[in-house]
Amino acid sequence: MAAVHQYYTVYHDEDDRSVDSWTGTVAVKTIAGRCLCGWRGRTRPDTAESGVQAFTEWWTDHYTPLVRPDPGQVLLLSTDGERRRHFLAGRAVPSGTTLELLLSGGRWVPVRYEWSNRADAAPRFYLELGGPWEQVEEHGPETYVLVPLDRAVFRWPDGATGWAPQPTGF
Repeated sequence: MAAVHQYYTVYHDEDDRSVDSWTGTVAVKTIAGRCLCGWRGRTRPDTAESGVQAFTEWWTDHYTPLVRPDPGQVLLLSTDGERRRHFLAGRAVPSGTTLELLLSGGRWVPVRYEWSNRADAAPRFYLELGGPWEQVEEHGPETYVLVPLDRAVFRWPDGATGWAPQPTGF
């Protein structure tokens, strides 16, 4: 099971005891961010800004690196000197190229990348649907998905070499 990452704050009183909740008046001396997974942020003096600083530390130093995809597995839009195009792991991705897209549960599916090179149009990723036609080696219908490029994880298929589009097999 994956670790649970949820932020919470620990307050310390003048005797450096942790204070989770209290009734009455307690003089809070310090504040520190924590995560349910066991991560511990820096203890800082309790000021008007310290709660925001503790949360920001957890968000930027702990949580965000856990959920941000590896830059080598994200499609990046850049130019190759001639025109704008997407790149994956430093390689240009021409239309018609087969890539693999990561789905939940660690499942990789082959998709065919297509993009019109228009700034106002998102790339489409085509995949072949399964069905009884597979029993007779017939190609089935295709559909496409649009994905959030900053969060979608891609990889080159095994054995993909060079800069040329890979056969789609569709």
